[in-house]
Amino acid sequence: MTEFSERLKQLRDARGVSQQELAEYLDVNKQTISGYERGVRRPAGNGARELYEKIADFFNVDISYLMGLSDVSIRIDDPCDNSSFLPKEVAFKYSQLSPEGKKAVHTAIETEYEKYVKKLADYKRVMSLDKITTLEDARAILGESAAFGGFATDEQLIKMANIVLKDSKRKKK
Repeated sequence: MTEFSERLKQLRDARGVSQQELAEYLDVNKQTISGYERGVRRPAGNGARELYEKIADFFNVDISYLMGLSDVSIRIDDPCDNSSFLPKEVAFKYSQLSPEGKKAVHTAIETEYEKYVKKLADYKRVMSLDKITTLEDARAILGESAAFGGFATDEQLIKMANIVLKDSKRKKK
């Protein structure tokens, strides 16, 4: 198994985080991080457990993985936390959020995803029609900004949507 020093360096390098950035997050100096990575220091004393937990949280890994006791990095305590799949900058910012902040992010993502699923269902329903007759169906195929700044009438929008619908069905053949 990998030692804490090696694992810390691997995680930091993989995320593209400097020793200084990690030190600032942990409220220690850069030399402390350097010592951890060289294997000449380890978190010790009364705050050691909290420091290990904070490092594990930062990198979104299980503490046993961080300490080199396991090769399984997945955290089972937060199955919705997939920040390791996010771009480095977003993952870094997300890792700095409080639990309440992370919950707000998850809520926002769920809300936006529900909107997406609804739009997708509307679009699939409309694509199964032979002809669009309602403004709601026209907007489903043309998008929410289908009024084009208020310049198109409802009838024009429906006509445009039918053209798009016919064109889409012709391309499928």
